[in-house]
Amino acid sequence: MPSLREAMLRHATCYLEQLRAAEDLYTRDGAAYRGLELIYANWVNIKAGQQWASQFADGDEAVRAVCENYSRAGAFILELHQHPRERIRWLEAGLACLNGREDRAVRGLLLTNIGIAYASIGLSERAVQCYEQAAAIAKEVSSRAGESAILNNWGNEFFRINKTGEAIEYYRRALALVRELGDRRGEASTLVNLGAAYKREGDKESSFEAFEQALSITRETGDRHCEGFILSNLGDFYFDGPQPRQGIQCYEEALSIDRELSDRLGESINLSKLGQAYGKLGETSEALACYERALRLAREFGSSRNVAIILNDLGMAYRRAGEDRRAVEHYEEALSIMGTINDHHSEAIALRNLGLAHAKLGEAESAIKCFGEAIRRNVELGDRNEEGKNYGSLGKVYANAGAPGRALECHARALAVAREVGNRRNEGGALWEKAVVLEGLGMQAEARSCYIASLEIHRDLGDDSAELLLTLLYDEEPSDPASPGAGENSLEAV
Repeated sequence: MPSLREAMLRHATCYLEQLRAAEDLYTRDGAAYRGLELIYANWVNIKAGQQWASQFADGDEAVRAVCENYSRAGAFILELHQHPRERIRWLEAGLACLNGREDRAVRGLLLTNIGIAYASIGLSERAVQCYEQAAAIAKEVSSRAGESAILNNWGNEFFRINKTGEAIEYYRRALALVRELGDRRGEASTLVNLGAAYKREGDKESSFEAFEQALSITRETGDRHCEGFILSNLGDFYFDGPQPRQGIQCYEEALSIDRELSDRLGESINLSKLGQAYGKLGETSEALACYERALRLAREFGSSRNVAIILNDLGMAYRRAGEDRRAVEHYEEALSIMGTINDHHSEAIALRNLGLAHAKLGEAESAIKCFGEAIRRNVELGDRNEEGKNYGSLGKVYANAGAPGRALECHARALAVAREVGNRRNEGGALWEKAVVLEGLGMQAEARSCYIASLEIHRDLGDDSAELLLTLLYDEEPSDPASPGAGENSLEAV
């Protein structure tokens, strides 16, 4: 009769093989769903096997080997199935099993994966420490595959902290390496990263091309998870263009894949995107339903950042529905989370939206505080466009609160920023808002000059109504017409 140690070792080894089999199916063309079925059927025993191996690895070479192998097995499928903190525990247990051994390539791989997990929960400093150690090992052992993975992860970190130019450079270097290695999955993954970075930079053509190339590869390799992510991003392009219903169709296809793979986090993200789409189309009840479902999933399966982003989006949906007080509640909860994970980019957006909600409710003091905080974040991040927009919104709050002097100061700053960054539409909006304040002070000549300058910009940008208003202004003074293109600087959520 085997001893307890032998029986448990056999059990742990057996379910390690089940995890490997599930990973093999998941990464095989057309077999992803079978891989997920296998891991769900055996998850309790797989988890028990890893826990036992990690507990008794010290001093037992056979058990140590099993523990280490658990940390490497199932890398792709466990991204869907494990919370990042649990993933970190598995990976660190495997790393501990390497102590005293010189398997440097494995150490580098584990450090890279630990860094990815830390990054996904917003612990950037710990992620960077892991990447730096992994990069040194990759160079030491001349691992081109390891180097490409690390370049991608460095790119991800730069992308997360809004240094998109640096991220693109790392992604391009990684893409050259994976193509050299013939790694089709790695090529698709890197193209996705590049597509996301180009998208943030506003290079729609390069972004769309990268996602289209990646989609072709994922359908070739059967990577359903990556396919769903790409469809979600292509949905953004269609929705922002002349085919919004095509965008919704892409989101729904992506959502179908998320449900097929039981990817609850992906499901939450795509439900949130559907909420945004329905909201912009004026279908408010559908939007709120999607957001509420997305939030429930994010609280259960997502990271704190995902929860905060959905809370912010849900706040915008409630604003569109005219429920500004509920919007404030959601923005404030989003901000409380963002402050704990140091996501200053999202924090600046939420602060702006909270300021807009307070302004709509007539709560000038709270709105002024929010816009001031948002501007400080914009300056820290070097986000000049958002800085200018927030100065414009702050100016409107001061004007409505009976402080025209402060309002003019803010609109002057908004105008200066727009000119510095070459944003003609925001320049036109800032001139218009300045004219409104000047007119209220009885400074008709100065106001008329600003109105005309604003309208000339909007006419040059193709606003047909600007030409008619200009004709009227050339002949007589204005009587507070509606601002052309006012949406750029009006108190509406971003």
